[in-house]
Amino acid sequence: MNQLTPLTIGRFRIEQGIGQGGMGIVYRAYDTVLQRPVALKLLGAHLNNDEQARSRFRREAATLMRLKHSNIALVYDFGEHEGRPYIAMEWVEGRTLKNILQEEGRLPLARSLHIITQLARALDYAHAHGVVHRDVKPANILIDENNHATLVDFGVAWWDEAPSLTTTGSIVGTPLYMAPEQLLGQPVDGRADLYSLAAIFYEMLAGHPPFGGDDASAAAVIQQQIYLPPPPLDEQNPAIPRQAAAAVEKALSKLPDDRFARGEDFVRALHRRAEPTPAPGRRKRVIFSLAMAGLALILLVGLGLRRLTALGDVAPTAPPAPVFSPTPRPAPTATPAAEAPLIPVDQPDGGEWPGIHGDARQFRYQESGFWPLAAAPRWHYRAGTALTQPLVAADGQIYLTQAEQVQILDWATGTPAENAPSLGADIAAPLTLGYNESLQLYAATADNQLYAFDGYDLRLLWRLGADALDEEKIIHQAVGEDGVLVVATDSGRIMSVDATGDVRFTLTLDDNAELTQPPSITPAGIYGVTDSATLIAIDANTGAIVWQAPLNAPPTTPALPMEAYGVAAVGDESGMVQAQAILSGETRWQRQLDGSVTGLAYNEDELVVSTDAGQLYALSPENGEIRWRRTASGSLLAPIITLDQVLALSQDGVLNVYASEDGAPWPPGPIHLGVHPAWPPMLLGGWLVVQDQTSVWAFGPQERGP
Repeated sequence: MNQLTPLTIGRFRIEQGIGQGGMGIVYRAYDTVLQRPVALKLLGAHLNNDEQARSRFRREAATLMRLKHSNIALVYDFGEHEGRPYIAMEWVEGRTLKNILQEEGRLPLARSLHIITQLARALDYAHAHGVVHRDVKPANILIDENNHATLVDFGVAWWDEAPSLTTTGSIVGTPLYMAPEQLLGQPVDGRADLYSLAAIFYEMLAGHPPFGGDDASAAAVIQQQIYLPPPPLDEQNPAIPRQAAAAVEKALSKLPDDRFARGEDFVRALHRRAEPTPAPGRRKRVIFSLAMAGLALILLVGLGLRRLTALGDVAPTAPPAPVFSPTPRPAPTATPAAEAPLIPVDQPDGGEWPGIHGDARQFRYQESGFWPLAAAPRWHYRAGTALTQPLVAADGQIYLTQAEQVQILDWATGTPAENAPSLGADIAAPLTLGYNESLQLYAATADNQLYAFDGYDLRLLWRLGADALDEEKIIHQAVGEDGVLVVATDSGRIMSVDATGDVRFTLTLDDNAELTQPPSITPAGIYGVTDSATLIAIDANTGAIVWQAPLNAPPTTPALPMEAYGVAAVGDESGMVQAQAILSGETRWQRQLDGSVTGLAYNEDELVVSTDAGQLYALSPENGEIRWRRTASGSLLAPIITLDQVLALSQDGVLNVYASEDGAPWPPGPIHLGVHPAWPPMLLGGWLVVQDQTSVWAFGPQERGP
C-alpha cells in the first residue's frame, strides 16, 4: 500500500491504508476538527489528469451527499489536496460481505434475510432519489458485529440529473452480479440493482453466485447471465422454502419488466408463506351457523393472508381462524387454563424491543407478523408491587421494574427469574436495552445512579454515580444502533455514554429546558422534544445542536426521524403532526387531525398516527396527505406497524387490526382482551404483550387447525 507524504490531507490525519482500486486509494483517517474517524477516498495519482475520472469522482461525492440513510455510508466532506480530489466518508466498523462469505461460506437464512432487507430499503431510498448504484456486490457491503449492513462505493452510480457521465453502450460493474441489460450496455434503472441484490442473496444461501464459478472466465459469466436461468436456489440449499426460491427466480429474470419493481416487493415475496396442498381424497368439514356464514367467508379468504415471520421458523400452513370475544371479559386474577391447545414455543422469536416507543430508532415497527390470538392469555404475571415503568424485551426475555428491583420473566411461560437484583432506590426512568458485543440493560434510579447490566444474567457491568451525573436524575434514555446510550436529566442535560460507561459528550439545553419524551437516535443525529415546545437536532458525534424548530403545541410523542424522506415528525396535544427537514429544521408539512396525538409508527411506506379521540390515520411521509382513516373504540395508545398490518389498542383493552396499505380491517372485528393497558403493547414474534399497573399479560397465537 502506498503511503502519502505528508500524512495529512487538510484537516484529516492519515492512520492507515485500507484498500486500493482502479479509481484510487481508501484510507482510515481522523478528522482533527470534528474528532471522529473517517474513510478518506483519494483519487489515484494516475487518474489526476483524466478529466472523465475526476468528473466521476466528483459525481460520487455529489451523489452520496444527496443520500441520508442509515444503511448508506454518509459523506462528510469533499475537496482537493495538492490537486487530487478526495471524499471524506463515514467510517463504518465491520467486514465486507465478500470477506464474510469467503470465511463462513453459506449463511443462515434468518441472517441473510435480515441483511438483504436492510439493503433493499437502502436501494429503494436511493432509487427514490434518482440514484442507481450499478455496482451492488458483496465487496461494497459492510456488515458490523450486529449484522447492520451499510452500502458503500457509489463511484459508478448513475443519477437522473447527470446521465451523460455514463454512456449508453458501456459496461461498468462486476459481471458476477450484473443484470443482463447492464452487461449488454443498455440503459438501466433500479431493477438492475435489485437483480444484483438477488444474486447476492442467492450466494449467501447457496454458498456461490448463481452464475459462473471459480474457474469461469468473464466471458463465460456474461454468456450465462444473458442466456441461462440460474439453478433453482432450493436445489442448491434444500432448507430454503420454495416460495423464497421462487422470489429469487423472479428477481433474477432476464427482462426488467419480469422482475420486482421495488426492493420492498422483493422482501415481501421472500416473507410470503406458501398455501398448503390438501392431501388427496381428504376434505375438511366445517359447520357454521347461519349467523356466522358471512364471517366464515371472510375468514376463508383470509387463509391466503401472509404471516410475516422469519423464513423457515414454522411449517408453511394456513393461519388459524381467529377467536373473538364479543364482549369485554374481566381480567383474570390468575393464569387461566388454556381454552385450546397452544402452539409450542421453544425459543420465542421477536428480536429486540428496547422501549415503549419501538425499536432502536423508535419507529414502533416490527417485521414479524400478527396472528389471530387465542382466546385466553398464554400466561399472566402479577407483580408484588405496583408497576410504575413500562417493560422492555429482547432475546426471549422480558424485563420489568418492581420498585427497586429489575425482574426478568421467561417469554414463553412468564416465570420470573430468581434473585432479582435490588438497586437500593426506586427505578426512576424506563429501562432500555442495547447491543454492543452483547445485550446490555440500562437502569436509572431515583438516587441519581445509572447502572449497566448484562442482559442475560443481570451481572453488573458498570455504574455511573451521582457525582458523574451532577446529582441530576435521569428521566429519559434511549440506545442507538451503534450501542451508544443517550440519557436526559431533569435539569436539561443530555449525555452520550458508550457501552463501557465512558461519557462521550454532555450538552445542557438553553434555559434548562427538559426533554418531555425519550430522544430518538439515528447514525447522524439525536432528536428530542422539549417542554418549551421545541424540536431539537443534535450531532450524534459531537453533541453540538444543529438546529432548533418551534412546534405548534406541547409535543405528545417522541420525534420520529424518517430518513428515507429527510424529515422528522412530531405529534402534539392539539392534534397537529408536523414534519421538519432533518438537515435544516425547516417545516416540510403539517397535518391537523382529530384529537390529541398519542403515538406515531413508521415502516418507510406509511406514517401511522393514533389519537385520543379513537382515530387512526395513515399519512404520506412525503407530504402528510391522509391515505386512509379509521375510527376505533376509545382513546388509542401508540400503534404498532408491520409490513402488512397496523395494530391499534385502546385504553379499554380493545384491539383492532388493519391492513397497512388501505386500512381494511384484519381480522374482521375488534378483539376484546379484557385488560386495561397502562402503556402501549408490544408485538414480539407474533405474541402480544400487554401491561397494566399490576400485571403483565402475554397473548399468543391460536393452535393451527388440522
